[in-house]
Amino acid sequence: MVKLDEDELREKLLNELKVCRAMTSHKIVLKDELMASFPLDMEVTFFNVKAPIPEGKNIRWVRSHTFLVSISADYPYEHPSIKWLTPIFHPNIMMPQDGGRVYPRLGQTWTPKSNLLDFFNEVEELLVNPEPEEAFSTKTCRIAAKYFRSKM
Repeated sequence: MVKLDEDELREKLLNELKVCRAMTSHKIVLKDELMASFPLDMEVTFFNVKAPIPEGKNIRWVRSHTFLVSISADYPYEHPSIKWLTPIFHPNIMMPQDGGRVYPRLGQTWTPKSNLLDFFNEVEELLVNPEPEEAFSTKTCRIAAKYFRSKM
């Protein structure tokens, strides 16, 4: 596998982050603004993306969701990884206390020509269009799958 040297990778990521910030309302915070080492972690908050969260025995629809994105030194040949940080009621996204894992198929369409904006758009698509037939086996994900199946 071909690999970008770290300076090329930093430049590529800075350009992609600039596009993401210009084209979306998402808040993107790099844990290491200097990008001194990889993996590079960034906290991303989606705004104005409606999805449910659990609230006792009910659900409430909110428009703000936060997750951690990690980019390895093998980017763009390897897609970013993701861990959910805020409560969520979704069959394909685990609650943070259950591990925060996200749908294993996320990133399957990734190619070395893909970019962060493509990845964020795929996360947003999954967030608003759950796949109840492919739910994680956690209690919340199973209940969410049942809920979303009943709405289809």
